[in-house]
Amino acid sequence: MEYRLIIGTDYVALSDYYLRNEQGFKIWQPKLAYDFHYKENWKKRISEQLDEQNSGNAYYFVAEKKGIVYGHCTLSQVSRGVFQACYLGFSVCKSYEGKGIAFNLVKHACDYAFGTVKLNRIMAAHIPHNNRSARLLKRVGFKRDGFARNYLKINGNWENHILCSLQAADCR
Repeated sequence: MEYRLIIGTDYVALSDYYLRNEQGFKIWQPKLAYDFHYKENWKKRISEQLDEQNSGNAYYFVAEKKGIVYGHCTLSQVSRGVFQACYLGFSVCKSYEGKGIAFNLVKHACDYAFGTVKLNRIMAAHIPHNNRSARLLKRVGFKRDGFARNYLKINGNWENHILCSLQAADCR
């Protein structure tokens, strides 16, 4: 398995990844247009993501093997100045949960954020009953920061979230 930043040709594999996992992911993400994950939309989106990546505003990673994506991870809303932080999001194929792919992908992204990008803090949030995400974040080293009521609109409903963070100093 290769853990790496996205490249322009990944739009086909990312479209396939999200279409294969659409039913399993929809309980954890916002409601999306029916064609959100079609190839032509991913082609446009990946171009925008590469622009963000090149400007240092966000970073996008995949866990990929032989052209098939098994996991996706984002470091978004990169802030500089006195904050030096970003937000983490991740997903993995349902059939590959518990096999270490999400852990390795998230760990790779965090190492990149602290090593290459030189950030100080990575923030993540998960729905309280998403036990897999909670365990993965804890295993990577994230600490609970708090609880946010009605934090994000997920699958059409405002959901509470547990707020977590990982600091560069925690990884030394």
